[in-house]
Amino acid sequence: MSGQERWSPSLRAGTMYFVIVFGAGFLLGTARIFALAPRIGENLAVMLELPFMLAISWFASKHLIRQFKVVAVLQPRLVMGGLAFGLLMIGEFGVSAVGFGRTFSDYLASYANMSAILGLVGQLVFGLFPAMQLMGHK
Repeated sequence: MSGQERWSPSLRAGTMYFVIVFGAGFLLGTARIFALAPRIGENLAVMLELPFMLAISWFASKHLIRQFKVVAVLQPRLVMGGLAFGLLMIGEFGVSAVGFGRTFSDYLASYANMSAILGLVGQLVFGLFPAMQLMGHK
């Protein structure tokens, strides 16, 4: 099996995983920022959004692994999740810069507050889901 044949499913699945979860996060995040957070506070709003984002991520990962036939081996699953996580971080900074006029330094400084840390923990779990789904795989 060539390198391209081995990694192509992981790369395609990782890219689509990012697209699906970023899209869902953009929609839910918009609702969180403009509807929920002003009423209940940013931390609670993130804590309410997080289980929905993790559920979407779990099922998207599972579906894409099947669709793209990502092998049940740790390394390709880590590539899938790592690529999706990296793209998600780039996309999140892009929205921060374009949508809110923040610099990269501003973006990094935002991780000093609890809501951003909660979000980052959720994003790390999102990146690990493809590998985690190996547990119990037969």
